[in-house]
Amino acid sequence: MRLTFYLFKQSIKSLEDAIKANKLKGDSAYEPIELKDSVPFEGRGFLQRNRAQPPHWLEYIGPHCNIENADELKNVTNSFLLVLRAEDRVFGVSAGFAFTAIDRRLIEPDFGLKVTLNSVATDQLRALQCRNVDVTTVQKHMVASKVGEMALFDVDFYQELLARLEGVPGKKDRSLAKSVSGADSCTIISDVPFVKLASKCKQLLSYYRKTRYKKAFPYIGHVRPVKSEALIGQLDECLKKAIADRDAEAVSLALPDIAAVGAIEGFALKYPHVEECRIDELDVEEIYKYTERVAEPPDPLKLTVTGVRSNGDPLTSRLTLRDCAVYQVSFDDQTYVLTLGKWYEIEPDYVKDVDRRLAAQKPELVISDAGFLPPIGRTQSEGAYNTKAAASAGYVCMDKNCAPIDGVSRIEVCDLLSTSGDFIHVKRKTRSATLSHLFQQGSISATLFYDHQPYRRFIRDQLPPKMRRLITVDGPTASKFRVVYAITAGKNKALPEDLPFFSKVAILYHDRIIRRMGFRVGLYHIPIV
Repeated sequence: MRLTFYLFKQSIKSLEDAIKANKLKGDSAYEPIELKDSVPFEGRGFLQRNRAQPPHWLEYIGPHCNIENADELKNVTNSFLLVLRAEDRVFGVSAGFAFTAIDRRLIEPDFGLKVTLNSVATDQLRALQCRNVDVTTVQKHMVASKVGEMALFDVDFYQELLARLEGVPGKKDRSLAKSVSGADSCTIISDVPFVKLASKCKQLLSYYRKTRYKKAFPYIGHVRPVKSEALIGQLDECLKKAIADRDAEAVSLALPDIAAVGAIEGFALKYPHVEECRIDELDVEEIYKYTERVAEPPDPLKLTVTGVRSNGDPLTSRLTLRDCAVYQVSFDDQTYVLTLGKWYEIEPDYVKDVDRRLAAQKPELVISDAGFLPPIGRTQSEGAYNTKAAASAGYVCMDKNCAPIDGVSRIEVCDLLSTSGDFIHVKRKTRSATLSHLFQQGSISATLFYDHQPYRRFIRDQLPPKMRRLITVDGPTASKFRVVYAITAGKNKALPEDLPFFSKVAILYHDRIIRRMGFRVGLYHIPIV
């Protein structure tokens, strides 16, 4: 029998509080079901019977087909939710669509994931879901034809978060289930009889409380989504205060979706009862200038940002400032990061390990030559800087010069290309954030340059005749080239130490990708004057 379990938070004491109140009303209401006296645990059932709905496809085909008595076509479902108490905790067991009757804000996050991590054999993994934490979110669901180890799935846990895991329990843990999988809920395949469900809940709770996963899967749990609504509210207040204080060091901005970045020519800002404003770059200082018109302390959920063309046509959905904010804060001695519109909790040891790895990489990563690139003016735009820097250093300005690649959106090669083979990617100010996109752009361009002959030919064709010998169309000698990330920052800033946390993770990740191909990698601090 496949069974799905939920563990409710300790604040939930009453069995009736475990089901949404609105699910007990209306035509499709769940009816309370008393358990028989022979059931040896405290519990309550909730049954939704014979819920009839037209097939979802009927509305599509109905107007074009002569179907007799079409109104009689119904899909009928029945669902059951068992709520029970075990070890003074409230659990739920769902069947059918009963999971929709549970308020997910009331359940323990990662209950099923922790049970699975603490019970599966490390060489008996069957499937997993993961996603990265970055400006561009990529989610993966991978299923193996045969069980195997974590290495089979090729997940980089410095860059990606484990969202769900499925596998077979180890030999000493087979009494738990034949198979176990979980995220917030925990699904098991087990022959446990109904009257033993409380005992099974106790067993699941014991696995949830174990910490053996830290040894078996030491890379898990470095970064975890914050799911407590109360804590999210407190962290949102920290963001609101930072914006009200016009903190330009702690708050930066990045579009959560970079699909339209190349076509965006400006951004439209709008706050209720305040005239819309257009800005050229998504920069937090521009946001602060706009909020000077707001009488009340600005609310990140009310201020909207839209990427637009020069004529004002929208290229992105209307986003809130909170959706675009990248913000790191220490709260109650714990580090939290807001990115992609979500809060994440960062394990202290993980922060230290990332800083240690960057410190070890710094000698060969950081370019110390003060004359490598000219300084940037405080009000100078990124585009104007690239043009001026190319002219003064004798480089080729490749800014906005995108290569058309089959199967891939147009790729910007770099901002500046030096005569010695430096592919320089420039980003104005660490706090205008799309830094993760900058690092990704560098590794994508390097990969295409390494693998794709048409890409090399495109680059070569953009160069003046005297520089074309730099690019060999047939194939590059990677060690002759360097990918340089040039980032503007104030004189009191140090790179990479003062980069936002996830930007540190991103540069380590993309640095590894680029170096594997044989290219060198550099990081340069462009001073602001």
